[in-house]
Amino acid sequence: MRSSVAFALLGLATPALAGHFDDVVDPHAKGQWPPEECKPDPTDIVPRCPSRVVVADSDEPPLEPGEVSERAVAAVLRRHDDETPPVVQPVAAAPDRLVLDDSALRWQGEAAIGFGNAVVDGASVSTWPSLNLGGGIATGRFAALATYTLTAEHYSATGATALSSAAPAAYEDTDGIVHRLGLAGRYSMLHGASDVGLLGDVWLQGDGGEEFTRWDRGGLLARPYVGIGLGFQGGLASSAHRRHAMYVAVRVQIARRSDLDDALATCSAPCTEATPPERWSDRSIELRVGFAWGN
Repeated sequence: MRSSVAFALLGLATPALAGHFDDVVDPHAKGQWPPEECKPDPTDIVPRCPSRVVVADSDEPPLEPGEVSERAVAAVLRRHDDETPPVVQPVAAAPDRLVLDDSALRWQGEAAIGFGNAVVDGASVSTWPSLNLGGGIATGRFAALATYTLTAEHYSATGATALSSAAPAAYEDTDGIVHRLGLAGRYSMLHGASDVGLLGDVWLQGDGGEEFTRWDRGGLLARPYVGIGLGFQGGLASSAHRRHAMYVAVRVQIARRSDLDDALATCSAPCTEATPPERWSDRSIELRVGFAWGN
């Protein structure tokens, strides 16, 4: 009884096992033992391994073993795109616009080096570069400064002219230290400013004061002077009030001569009337390069 049941179970399992071996063995080599592994042959019109052939979609060409359908790849990518949240790019913040407060009252300081000539009582003298300092207040296009200048001069007696009773022979070659104390007023004829704080000015300046020259061999020359200058300035504002600038200026100075107080009227060139020599005739010119700052 038991033998008949075993044979019956074996008969039922035989078709299933045969179907399993059909997937892994060559269908053209049935009846051989041991069975050979099914190897696809591209020259066969009918595939030798039907179970390994991927069934393609109706609108796609047949796929070779190991290939993946393009439609399947597109579906995977589409599902990935649907699941991935969009990346939001941050918007760049616009730079803050600098608002300058030109009408506010602020202090201003400056320092400059000057190069030029000098004239003392009609005689040209050689000079050292001058140090020019200034400080004061500014508002809008206007600035008011107290100024100080330090320089040195060399006076040559041979260049003196005899226009007064003082004998030029009494003078000697000597050096001297020059101090100028004065006040200056400045007005920007052209003024421009950008949103990022760039500044530009063309200004006109008038100044005046007293000049003191102490000669090494003795003597003190004190005389008034006036000056006028034209400057070109460029700078940068780091806040509504704080500023830094560089400037180049040309300045002309006129000083009063000390040797013509008792000069007689005369004609130094063709004239219709004799007049005393011009007392404000010591004219000099100077180039200044400076730095200004304020808050």
